[in-house]
Amino acid sequence: MLARSVEYSLYGLVFLEIFLGYMWRWGNGQAMSFLSIQFMPPFGKFSASTISLLHWLHQWNGWLIIVLATGHALAACFHYFILRDDVFQRMLGT
Repeated sequence: MLARSVEYSLYGLVFLEIFLGYMWRWGNGQAMSFLSIQFMPPFGKFSASTISLLHWLHQWNGWLIIVLATGHALAACFHYFILRDDVFQRMLGT
């Protein structure tokens, strides 16, 4: 249950990271490019304090993703090398 909740948390944090990145760039009045298509900001520039907050949230969310993903990978390695159970086989669907 813990592994499943970490997995879903990672998915949510990745989507949050994308959202925060777009809001940070658009809040600065910068266009975003995706597949060579320019997306102009849909609203005006944000205040400096809001931009600073978005940048801070974006950075800490990224670090949280790194920490959770590393812990998740280390837990999988622990199961495979130390406990020698079938967690990897269940993850791969074999």
